[in-house]
Amino acid sequence: MAARLFLSGPMRGYPRLNHDAFDRAAALLRYRGYAVTSPAEMDRIAGIDPGNPETWDDEMVRNLMRYDLSCVITDAAVVTLPGWYRSWGATLEVMVARAVGTPVLRFEQGDGPLVPAGPRALVGLCGYAQSGKDSLAAGMAE
Repeated sequence: MAARLFLSGPMRGYPRLNHDAFDRAAALLRYRGYAVTSPAEMDRIAGIDPGNPETWDDEMVRNLMRYDLSCVITDAAVVTLPGWYRSWGATLEVMVARAVGTPVLRFEQGDGPLVPAGPRALVGLCGYAQSGKDSLAAGMAE
C-alpha cells in the first residue's frame, strides 16, 4: 500500500482557494505512486465551489480544518506547497505534524524530489533605505 501524504498549503486569499495548485500537486504525487489527502478535494466533496464564496461559511471551514488536522495526525507525512508559511491554517497543520512526529516534506513544482522541510527561522534585516533589504528578504522567503 502506498504511503498517504497530506497536502498543506495556503488557500484563502488565493484565486479559486488555490485549488489549482493543490490539484496539480495531488496529480503529480499520485503519478509518483503516493496516496494523497487533498484539502481541495475535501472542499469539493463538502460542496464548496472555490469560485463562489457563498458556498462556504465559517462553521464549514472549522469542520474541514478539524478533518484536516485528523489527517495530519494519521497520514504518513505532510507535504507543504509553496507559500504554506503565509497561511495560518497550513502553519497550524505543520506545527501539529511536528508536535506528533509526522514528517514534514516540501513539494517542489516539477519532477523534484520530496525533501524534508527545514525548520523556519525568523530573521530581522536592518539597514539604510534602498540598501537591498527587500530584495534579500524576497530571496530568503522561499
